[in-house]
Amino acid sequence: MVKLTIEDELGMVNVDTKQIYVESSTPIPQFTITPTNKRAQPSEFHLDANGTTDLDVTNKVDSLEYYREFSNPNVTTITATEEENKKIVVHFDEVGKHRVRLIVTDMYGKVASIEKIIDVTSILRPELTINPSAITRGRNVGFEVRTNKPIVGYQRTF
Repeated sequence: MVKLTIEDELGMVNVDTKQIYVESSTPIPQFTITPTNKRAQPSEFHLDANGTTDLDVTNKVDSLEYYREFSNPNVTTITATEEENKKIVVHFDEVGKHRVRLIVTDMYGKVASIEKIIDVTSILRPELTINPSAITRGRNVGFEVRTNKPIVGYQRTF
């Protein structure tokens, strides 16, 4: 509330008041989707909401909370979180198109969301370990393959 008190040269006084309403700005959510590694058909991704903006946060008078919804949470696992859920690592255990919704809430109750689709074409997550990784000619090199599913066959290319 703003109160204006005026007085003239005769000592006459009068007052006017006005109510001021300050509204919080609504967050503008945004996130990137990046595979966790360079597999040809990834099923594990970094979801980074660092691109989300809010004028009140920029002016240091607000804070944001990040939450994600997945179209099929039964086949989705969040394996890591950073910066209070601003960044997460998620993997999918089913082939198909998976809807991911980022919901951002500020401390004044303003809520906004954005939705993106992740297309998963394979749920195999192979990991190849080479030991030793550097060697001299004539020595043996060991290869170890691990994956999240049973392997029925594999092919090596040198």
